Amino acid sequence: RSYLGRAIIIQQSQEMRYLGGKSRTRNQIAAYLNRIRKPGQPYWEPFVGAGWVLEKIKGQPIYASDANASLIFMWQRLQQGWQPPMVVTEAEYQQAMAGEFDAALTAFIGFGCSFGGKWFGGYADNHNARNYADNAFNSLTFKSSRLTGAHFFTANFLECYVPAYGCLIYCDPPYDDTTA
Repeated sequence: RSYLGRAIIIQQSQEMRYLGGKSRTRNQIAAYLNRIRKPGQPYWEPFVGAGWVLEKIKGQPIYASDANASLIFMWQRLQQGWQPPMVVTEAEYQQAMAGEFDAALTAFIGFGCSFGGKWFGGYADNHNARNYADNAFNSLTFKSSRLTGAHFFTANFLECYVPAYGCLIYCDPPYDDTTA
């Protein structure tokens, strides 16, 4: 498999990028999960990332976690109505990387304004007249409006307990031999 080719596709989308994101395959994955999920069965996504599959899951209860605490804080703040910025300057990117902002804004900038959605993988300026912050803003605010009932929590999948008995768990862990 060519991970480089996949990253290029993610960069060209008009959505928030996240390394390994499922923006192009979310409909097929979620359709299968919704089909096999029993009524009322808890659903857990332990590697939520940008939430592409999660936003297509139907029914409750829904649990979502990630080892990146800033990312989870961003999702929780979005559920509370927080609005990320529509423009992020290179100076603000550097401030976020230096830890000068709260965790939600840091996660938004660290993923949404970085090349290929890699955590602070380089400031993605408005290349080809594209506003990366605006794309991430639109993507996240739309998704968060559909995830109001989801329970987000920080957890390392290998060290935590399943959040509810009988969960359908969708694991899309990091890929071997790729960027961490």
